[in-house]
Amino acid sequence: MAEPADQEFLRSIFLMEAWDTVAALEGAAATLARPGGQDALFVVTHRLKGAASLHGFPKIAELAAELEEELAGQPLDTRALTTLVGHLKRALDAAAGAPAGRGVAVAAGGGVGAPLAGRESRRSEIDARREADTRESLRPASGAPAPPPAATAGPGSVATPAGAGPMDSDPIKAELEAFFAGNRDVASYFVPEATEHLESVTGALGALERGVDPDSVARLFRAVHTLKGAAYVVGCARVGEIAHRMEDVLVAAREGSRPLTAAAIETLFAADGVLRLMLGLAPDPRANVTDIATRVRA
Repeated sequence: MAEPADQEFLRSIFLMEAWDTVAALEGAAATLARPGGQDALFVVTHRLKGAASLHGFPKIAELAAELEEELAGQPLDTRALTTLVGHLKRALDAAAGAPAGRGVAVAAGGGVGAPLAGRESRRSEIDARREADTRESLRPASGAPAPPPAATAGPGSVATPAGAGPMDSDPIKAELEAFFAGNRDVASYFVPEATEHLESVTGALGALERGVDPDSVARLFRAVHTLKGAAYVVGCARVGEIAHRMEDVLVAAREGSRPLTAAAIETLFAADGVLRLMLGLAPDPRANVTDIATRVRA
């Protein structure tokens, strides 16, 4: 579970990104005038719903789901959209004023609590767009086409993390597969959000390869720290551990106790790679996740 300070940090990041979504929705008229504008607004609203569920703000997640329904409508009811945006702004104001640590819904067993209740019925168009958005979120950083999922359990499902193979020699892979198989609701919103953080990680590491600068280190630290906290919040400890190891390297560099050398950057790249392997973003049936993770943590 995330520590109180981490929870407060995660909440501040969530609220900042949520207000960016509000700004996009308030500028909907200009966006809707462009080709694909309605789909673009749908995507940012869908991401807000997932992030609100992840961070334990069910009211905000419910409003985002209602906004999704409006954005899926043909023709679009702009008056209803404006009304919902007003409700969303008031909910975000309330969330900003809540005591630190509130709203992070973690079940007693370390997993995530039910993010939404009573929304069993989904319009088929919403499900189709959600599935398309998930596939886009899982696209590798190189821009190559995403590998086909190992299983299709319906809209929002993701490829089985870490691929397939003998489990007795790879306990971390077995643990991750069991975790995601038993928490498909977590996979549907945690994996896309983790993917976004890893895109930021990869971009910052690429910049650091060209030369270490404080802005890139700060951007990398922010992405890693947020990913670590999110992983612990949903109970995915193995992902949290690797992110924590990356954070340790960055803290040492920022404090000046250990410079960010080429070898350290290679370690961070290796950690980025194993996280993608763990989350099923770069499946490799031959890879032993336990062995790779052990080397990264060393």
